[in-house]
Amino acid sequence: MFDRVLVANRGEVALRILRTLREMGIDGVLASSMADARLPMPHARARVCIGGDDPTSSYLNPCRVIGAAVASGADAIHPGYGFLSEDADFARMCAEMGLAFIGPSPEALRRLGNKVEACRLAAEAGLPTLLVGVARDEAEIAGMAHEELFPIVLKPVMGGGGKGIRAVFRPEDTGEAWRQARKEASTAFRDGGLYVERYLPGARHLEAQVIRDTRGNTATFPLRECSIQRRHQKWLEETPAPSCPERLESRLREGAARLVEICGLVGIATVEYLVRGESYFFLEVNPRLQVEHTVTEMICGIDLVREQVRIASGEELDPLPAPRGHAMEVRLYGYPAGGRACRLTLPGGNGIRVDAAPTGTAAASSRYDGLLAKICSWSPTREMNVRRMRRALEETEAAGFRSNLEELRSLLENKDFQRGTYDLSTFDDRSGEPRRFRQTRGQS
Repeated sequence: MFDRVLVANRGEVALRILRTLREMGIDGVLASSMADARLPMPHARARVCIGGDDPTSSYLNPCRVIGAAVASGADAIHPGYGFLSEDADFARMCAEMGLAFIGPSPEALRRLGNKVEACRLAAEAGLPTLLVGVARDEAEIAGMAHEELFPIVLKPVMGGGGKGIRAVFRPEDTGEAWRQARKEASTAFRDGGLYVERYLPGARHLEAQVIRDTRGNTATFPLRECSIQRRHQKWLEETPAPSCPERLESRLREGAARLVEICGLVGIATVEYLVRGESYFFLEVNPRLQVEHTVTEMICGIDLVREQVRIASGEELDPLPAPRGHAMEVRLYGYPAGGRACRLTLPGGNGIRVDAAPTGTAAASSRYDGLLAKICSWSPTREMNVRRMRRALEETEAAGFRSNLEELRSLLENKDFQRGTYDLSTFDDRSGEPRRFRQTRGQS
């Protein structure tokens, strides 16, 4: 087992990882940018400044992160999510410096980081995909732009996190959409390559959490429902997925297990699908800790970060507890308003878990993702849990800056949501603007 682990991240996920390291008796070292260096962070035995305020000079700079690990005497690095968590070159550099990377191998990251290659691996695992082809230039995509193919979706080959995605509904809009998507992909991922998928209206976004150890032992967990999104960014997740037949769930989980085995992936990963009726299609693999890992932990009584650390140190997967109850997570986002949040009051009480940055450090900044807190609830049934989350959001206050709190409160009153019969179009129409919900309180 490791003695000292460098946490190469910030905010709520850094604290989340440090808490688990403390419970495991492992020293946690925090890598911080200058912008974060003075912010409090419990359970960090040491802190190392890795660069300036801009993420490219700190959290996205592999040499500075590895230098901090070596200087602090760490024997492993936990990347969290975002930043360098899926960077195959960074994982390779860690290995070359004798540091354990708490995540999959460089080869697995490289294969899954290329979304077209991931689709090919999924097909090898027997999973259907929506892949049409690679759009290398504007002329090539123009050649695909025939009426019977539409609508289509343009996606970055090396992308993730919902960035650079464009739905195209008419052939004449293809050129402009391709130029916009390519520009955004080049900026976000330093690679402007795009590929084309068929657009699937009325679909749900479901995902399967998978763990695999060095001995090939593989486990999957109840599906997570992630169809409440705005502009391809998840706002609410729940598990077990409502209105999902047992036979369909088995297919998705078994397919996810086959895929990670084919990739030779060791660690944790999430396999994402689009589902319409009983038809399902592979989307991508996220070979890292997911933001929404909390809901799986709450129904399964497992610490996924602990399992990551154990597997990375060569330990075998323990028997997993049986899942029970229903868990839900909402993401409270703040939008840049020129400074720190004036007042952020977060909920508590029975069945509530809040993952957030340490008290007093919440801020909406254009430099980083706007996630302020993840508010999670658990109850024996989904109906009870919707009520519990409603109560939690009533306790929540976000004052002095813009947030999505009111939209989250309204969402819980939507009839389709309360029935568990929603899909990707329920909350986000194709323009990307969130729909306002009628107030229908008391119908959960």
